[in-house]
Amino acid sequence: MDKPTFQRSLFTIVGGYVFHIGLFMVILLLGAHIALIRSVIGFGWPNLPTPLVDACAVITMLALLAVLAHRLRHPVKRFLSVPVDYVVWGRLSCRC
Repeated sequence: MDKPTFQRSLFTIVGGYVFHIGLFMVILLLGAHIALIRSVIGFGWPNLPTPLVDACAVITMLALLAVLAHRLRHPVKRFLSVPVDYVVWGRLSCRC
């Protein structure tokens, strides 16, 4: 990626990375999730302490909301968004 594009999209890039890394940590490193995976596939791995995963979950949700707010305020990104995009955001936000 060229430098000007990175500078213009810094918030989106950083917010996206924070969200996806946090989501990965919550899904794959929470003890309860590892126990579920172990029961299905037969092996697991060490988990992170629950308070640390909880903190990651909060940061992940804040990143999700920040990127959504940025998307709603940015005219081009708002134009490119279709209704199903917001349905997905809502499902991720409320864990329905």
